[in-house]
Amino acid sequence: MGSAPAGTGGPSLAAADEVLKTVANEHRLFILMTLGDACTGGQYATLRFTDVWEGTELEDSGRLNYHLQQLVETDYVASVEDGYHLTLRGLKAYQAVKAGFYAKELEIPPFELASTHEVCGESLYASYRDQRVSIECPSCDDQLHQYPVPPGPFDESDAPEVAAAMNVRFTTDLCSMSQGFCPYCSGPVELDVSQDHLDRLDVEEWNAPALLFWCTHCHWFMLSTMERPLLLEPPVMAFFAERGVNVWAEPGWSNVLEAEDVVRSRDPLEVSLTFTCAGDALEVVVDGSLNVLRTETHDG
Repeated sequence: MGSAPAGTGGPSLAAADEVLKTVANEHRLFILMTLGDACTGGQYATLRFTDVWEGTELEDSGRLNYHLQQLVETDYVASVEDGYHLTLRGLKAYQAVKAGFYAKELEIPPFELASTHEVCGESLYASYRDQRVSIECPSCDDQLHQYPVPPGPFDESDAPEVAAAMNVRFTTDLCSMSQGFCPYCSGPVELDVSQDHLDRLDVEEWNAPALLFWCTHCHWFMLSTMERPLLLEPPVMAFFAERGVNVWAEPGWSNVLEAEDVVRSRDPLEVSLTFTCAGDALEVVVDGSLNVLRTETHDG
């Protein structure tokens, strides 16, 4: 009989089950957090046994030694001459806790953004709920954008930072997905270009089909209109940079980064997208795989 798929059973799942059981213990998590919190200056901190002991609530040094050995045997912690430090696996577990995925509940009510909705000219608003940032136009009852961001260090007073973090997170993830690799598991990414995805995005005024990037390994996916990944193409980045706009820093919901789309051909698919900035225009023509076929700049 064939082996079970890695994600549903077999040796891979059994190994993950054993390793994850190791950190399902408050004392061992305490040790990981103590070692992680001690990391500064871009280096893994190495703590002596007594230093680790001081960071835990264990009264018995023998119990601490037992838990440390469990973490060493499952490769969360490395034992070295000077003491103990996190491994990469240990650091990832520490980061997951600090990101707030498992415990922190945070809601931020809608707050006004500097950008306006091109359709109605009214202000856009952002909110945070269920670990997702949503960008909406209350006047049109329209949701323009939504993407997950872990709560991490944020609280209700950090509203603008939450929106900025989402913008950067979406842009970096989209960059990775559009280059063919999942930013979370490094699995291969496939691209599906379809008019049907526009309905899932709930956007209007678009003629070109929308994009679905999805990882064939962990199944993470991203939906996007066609112009978003093109903003990271060198000719487009240069066009905006020469006119004082940093596409990485400019919010993705900003009118500055919008493009007009014209479908030149459906079969094979060929789409023209025109970006405008400072009175000038850049036309980018792409095929159904988002390959840039040609570009042309039109000075204002």
